[in-house]
Amino acid sequence: MMQTEPMPAIDLDAIEQAAVTLARHRRALEEELQAADEKLAKVRLACAERLRQKVTDTAKAELALIRLVERAPQLFVRPQSMEFDGVKVGWRKGKGRLELPDQELLIKRAEDVLTPAQRKTVFKVKTTVLKGGLAKLSGDLLKKLGCTLTAAGQEAFVTYPKTPIDKLVDWWLKPLPAADGEES
Repeated sequence: MMQTEPMPAIDLDAIEQAAVTLARHRRALEEELQAADEKLAKVRLACAERLRQKVTDTAKAELALIRLVERAPQLFVRPQSMEFDGVKVGWRKGKGRLELPDQELLIKRAEDVLTPAQRKTVFKVKTTVLKGGLAKLSGDLLKKLGCTLTAAGQEAFVTYPKTPIDKLVDWWLKPLPAADGEES
């Protein structure tokens, strides 16, 4: 049978020494992360203007494409949309819009017209109007409340698959924190 040596007794000095070692490693990690963050901030600053220009160019190209699609609805009857090089273009049903009258007037009308169950989906406890709840009501009820429902017609669109690039663009262009002593 193998004999194991007894473990030495642990005292507070050993625990303190281990805690000091851990703290030293954590400070070194923090310093390294801070240095890396500073280098990254410089790279982001150096690239920011070019990236902003590319974002602007992309937005202009998208707007130009939308304008072309809007000028040629006859090309998108059947099918209503097409895909070119990963960019989907065409026509789709729009979202429509719900226009509300003055909030106090709407609340008074809703209290008179809606059932208690409907009011729960339309009001918050502090009695404010929930547009999403109203959007679910019938046209007749909306009319009684004084709301105007604009029908959702066809609208031109351009979409493309969301990629990790979108997140990168957002990250690269987000405002940089101000350096110590600087105001943002």
